[in-house]
Amino acid sequence: MDRRQFLVRAASVLGALITPSFVREAEAFVQAEQSPLLLPTSMAERTLVAVPSSRGYLLHFGDPDERMPEWTWRELTEELGHYGKEALEFMADHNDGCSRRELRAMLDEPADHWLVADVWDESYASNTVAFKYLDRLDLGPEFGGGCGARGDLRFIEGYHPGNDTRAVEAADALTLSLLQARLLELGESTTLEVWEQ
Repeated sequence: MDRRQFLVRAASVLGALITPSFVREAEAFVQAEQSPLLLPTSMAERTLVAVPSSRGYLLHFGDPDERMPEWTWRELTEELGHYGKEALEFMADHNDGCSRRELRAMLDEPADHWLVADVWDESYASNTVAFKYLDRLDLGPEFGGGCGARGDLRFIEGYHPGNDTRAVEAADALTLSLLQARLLELGESTTLEVWEQ
């Protein structure tokens, strides 16, 4: 697990939003309202969704309730970049004892649920998309690595051995406040929205 914090900069630093006064204001807001202080974005093109969880907030790009599709073998093999003979070879690896004729006939039948789930979780699940987006940004130092840094953003690659979930968790509402401010500092056209359950 990778953990990051946000640097608190002096108000004199050009473009700095995460200043000591902002942190004090955000802390007071969080304590009074029990929700993050989210600075407005002028031209938001994307929405990062924070869903309350037992460990803070789980971040998503897109609808957290979106269901995994039911792909056919053709859709799955094309998604993996397998066409024609390669697609049939892939299918044969996952359907023991089937002839080429049977495999061709199966192309438009539903693919194996677990294979689809692996591809979906690795590339398309809203928590994975949030992970990939945030992981490429310069959000701040590793947890405990910056003097005066605040917040706790956790990048998770598997909750346990054998689990390939990619997720980003914000420890608390203050971390969400700091994340939105950092996205603005970086010039990202992304707004943060908290979904209450």
